[in-house]
Amino acid sequence: MIGLSAELTGGWAQEAQPVATPAAPSPPLDPNIELRERLTTLRAKNDSFAESLTQLQLLISLNVCDPATKAKIEELIAAARQASNGTDGTGTLAQAADLPAAATAVSLSPPPADLATPLSRAEIAKRLQGLTVFVLTEGGFGSGIVVGPDVVLTSRHVIESAGPRGILVLQSGQPRPLQAKLVAETASSEFNRQDFALLRLDQPLSQATLAIAPRQEPLESVYAAGFPNSVVSNDAGLISLLSGQAGQVPSPVLSSGTITTIQQNGNVPMIVHSAEISPGSSGGPLINACGQLLGINTFITDGGGGAAGKFAISAQVARDFLGQHGVTVPLGVPCAAGAN
Repeated sequence: MIGLSAELTGGWAQEAQPVATPAAPSPPLDPNIELRERLTTLRAKNDSFAESLTQLQLLISLNVCDPATKAKIEELIAAARQASNGTDGTGTLAQAADLPAAATAVSLSPPPADLATPLSRAEIAKRLQGLTVFVLTEGGFGSGIVVGPDVVLTSRHVIESAGPRGILVLQSGQPRPLQAKLVAETASSEFNRQDFALLRLDQPLSQATLAIAPRQEPLESVYAAGFPNSVVSNDAGLISLLSGQAGQVPSPVLSSGTITTIQQNGNVPMIVHSAEISPGSSGGPLINACGQLLGINTFITDGGGGAAGKFAISAQVARDFLGQHGVTVPLGVPCAAGAN
């Protein structure tokens, strides 16, 4: 037998060694890993106060806060947005634009579309002045509401004493009185019953935006306008006008208060409120904080040593009366000031 060389036998006797596999290269370090971790933390913080920011911003957008409160809320929002070093004061996460996955800033919602926005004090005054007119007859005077370009709604008892000279309507700032024709009236002007009269003018008046409030609630803020005898009877321009000389009707007298209760007297809801009215205010508007018509001021009770009762017939009843005679006034959405 041919002998095998030691070199060969030695080679066989040795255990086979595994072939070394080249080590896999290490993945490159993510240069943004620290930023991503920081971004995740910031997003979690954003989520924790996003809802609060939205609610605060909504209050500001709805203009339901007084200036001092609004300023404080703005300050709190700014502080909340800068609570983390990752915000730049604008609500957008800093450095997010440099990352492949951009961060999403907190989105502040606008006021709900199904709520009417409250007006400022100046806007409420302008709305009342545009709605309210002076209604004059031979037997006295009262107030009225412009419900169409040439249509005025007033109380029936305001025009009941009209004589042959008819009814005149005057609007603050207008150069002359307008002749009015009575086109419809309720059957009575007694308290706790419908008390309306509809007048058609011989030419158009300037008209303010008008919508009927869909609801009224106790303690809701209200605003009234009219021509109370106790105030306007001392106006020099009106005195001249009533005496047949050149003169000008004064601006309506404005007042504010709250709804104290709502009395349901048959089918005529009566709004009892604390806004100041007196004889001459009858037929004038009572509006809410959004400028919507709540009622038509119609009656005052003697306080008997206490506070007098001030009553307005619900505007929703007046809306039905107007609709029966071809005048359409839209029903508004709830006022945000009373939504809470």
